[in-house]
Amino acid sequence: METKYDVALSFAGEDRYYVKEVAEILRDSGMQVFYDEFEESNLWGKNLYTYLRDVYRDQARYTIMFCSENYSKKLWTNHERESAQERAFKESSEYILPAKLDDTEIPGLPKTVAYIDLRQKTPYEFCLIIAKKLNVNIIKKEKINRNLHGAVNKIIEEEDNLSLVELENRNKYWDNYESHMKSLNRKERFIYQKMNTIFYLDKYGLSVQEIKKHLRSLGYYDGNINNEFTEDFALSIEKFQNLNNMRHIDGMIGELTLEKIEDKLRTKLTRK
Repeated sequence: METKYDVALSFAGEDRYYVKEVAEILRDSGMQVFYDEFEESNLWGKNLYTYLRDVYRDQARYTIMFCSENYSKKLWTNHERESAQERAFKESSEYILPAKLDDTEIPGLPKTVAYIDLRQKTPYEFCLIIAKKLNVNIIKKEKINRNLHGAVNKIIEEEDNLSLVELENRNKYWDNYESHMKSLNRKERFIYQKMNTIFYLDKYGLSVQEIKKHLRSLGYYDGNINNEFTEDFALSIEKFQNLNNMRHIDGMIGELTLEKIEDKLRTKLTRK
């Protein structure tokens, strides 16, 4: 059966933080991917009910289903699932490739069907599995750190506009902030770590999931790869800051920590 897409991605909007990176890696590797943000102009004005049924039933070689609690509750994801199941039933084939973001059971998918558990895999690692399934090649990993590289370039531009006095005043501010953090109990400290990290990641267009992925690549984080700011993630940031002799060891992601992570990733790639 000739199809327009190599894969169609079926997911809930709440899980976009993970799926978007998968879609971009697959697309940049030369695969034809149905992902809503890639199809914005094409979808404009169409009857989505009939169009999406056609895509998930007839126009993809495989449908990758990102299973989660959010996925199980949405009308549109249920429509996509039912369309894909119609094709799978008709062909008696492994057309649906399910991947778990949590342990929610999805109606119509037998428990005996093999899943990929995404809680312990980065988007890149998952793309390698997809590529093997489809017998294609994936873009090299060093080419996909564009978000972090862009964020660091923005930080450097901002710093270039600061005087030496302003830079030192910034460091003194964070010196005092770190001292304040040390006076807090663990619960209070975690609240500040989460609040400040989310602020700076949002400011530079990054996500917790991306930083977890980078710290895991560098050997500092071994927990779940998701978009939740957790205690083990905060501890991994502190570990990274401490072992890289950073001025502030506060378990928060700010400008200097982002620059250091990007520098370590670049050094790691250069040594390969």
